[in-house]
Amino acid sequence: MNLTSTHLVSSLVSAAQGGEIDAVFEEWKYLLGYERARLDQARRELIGARLADGYSVDDLKLAALGCANDDFSRGKNRTGRRFDQIGNIYHDAARVDEFMLKGEATLALIGERLRIRAERATAKPEALPGQDRRIISPEKFAELHAMLKMRGVKP
Repeated sequence: MNLTSTHLVSSLVSAAQGGEIDAVFEEWKYLLGYERARLDQARRELIGARLADGYSVDDLKLAALGCANDDFSRGKNRTGRRFDQIGNIYHDAARVDEFMLKGEATLALIGERLRIRAERATAKPEALPGQDRRIISPEKFAELHAMLKMRGVKP
């Protein structure tokens, strides 16, 4: 294969992954509060490399969820520095695996909360708390519920 055909194959792979990379990036922005972040070439390459390693879009979204619920990564550490940038989450397979485990623990916790919420919904109205304590939107809640089912976690 010459340089031109290698570049063409690389361009086709990049184009195919483009939508997947965008989906992972948008999830990271949403979960970690980087609303003004831009998808530059370095971020695109990191996410693309993990996709090329065989991780799915859902795996990488799960890693972002794990980071979002990791106190140390969010700045609750001795220095107060946040370690929730794309370069920290998707640096290599070991970090993705670590954050995916944290994400699965988060999903299990969400599943337990769903179970409690379902129990409360069937309880008598006077037994329900008078305050809405929802911390995520109903749409995001439904998406996380679907992710739980996909991973075989009983909510």
